[in-house]
Amino acid sequence: AGRLFRLGSEEELVALQQEFDQWVLREYDGSNSPGFFHENFPNPNSKRVGNYRILYIPIRFEDRLPTNYTEESIKWDVRELERIYSEWSYGRMVCNTTITAPVTMPFSWASVQSKVNEAAGAVKDFAKDHVRKLGYDPGQYDTVYLHAEGFGGSSWERNAIGGGALRTMLHEVGHQLGAWHAASWSYWP
Repeated sequence: AGRLFRLGSEEELVALQQEFDQWVLREYDGSNSPGFFHENFPNPNSKRVGNYRILYIPIRFEDRLPTNYTEESIKWDVRELERIYSEWSYGRMVCNTTITAPVTMPFSWASVQSKVNEAAGAVKDFAKDHVRKLGYDPGQYDTVYLHAEGFGGSSWERNAIGGGALRTMLHEVGHQLGAWHAASWSYWP
């Protein structure tokens, strides 16, 4: 069960933070394990300052044409993402996003619709292989973002996939930068 804390002074808050920091150090040894708000982020190559490179790959399925997203709306979302992260970092991090041509999957949306989470890996692998043939090197980017309508959103190992536009992209790239869900923070002594 959890513990209830009533903080009455700055000293108590500092003591709680120190106890939490010690717990993090005990639980995570830095070997590519999540490090909450410390320096070893879920993406071991993530950085919070400097040039942050994103490869944006629009995903298409033959049996599901994109409904709301045009080339212009994708460019607008990318410009907004770059602007927002620059503002949030007080100008210390600059996102540079490369948008590839859309990649059409060799399998149908109907075949992945009921198992979207399981299909994310196959979508990622095919898309990355395809853009390599077009001359892009996904390994040269801090994050590869796959925009595939119908996917809720997921992030893993320098990759993110999302079906929504700007809000989903901000959310998933945020995970690549080390942010967790606000409601997922809890304290275990």
